Amino acid sequence: MELPGSSEQEAPTGGPRGGAKALIWVLRKLSPRQAEAAERESKEWTFICGECGHARSYWEVGGIRYKAASKGKRTVMRCPRCGVRRVHSVERRRAADPA
Repeated sequence: MELPGSSEQEAPTGGPRGGAKALIWVLRKLSPRQAEAAERESKEWTFICGECGHARSYWEVGGIRYKAASKGKRTVMRCPRCGVRRVHSVERRRAADPA
């Protein structure tokens, strides 16, 4: 399993930084089967930019969302496509769901 953003989040000393360090700790506490399920499920949860509609997964951003449920969740972040700091909605898009 490749950790999200692992190549981008290398610190000058060669180790992971901040949130990536916590993510690695959490994934190591899970069994290999649970870690794979957490990765799969985290890839289904997406942030969608309110400005341009760009979507990216929790996993892609460097997060983990496992055994979660929500409706109407929102968070503020900068969109890599349009560069605007805007509210992003959080939705689950299962593999069978049309994008």
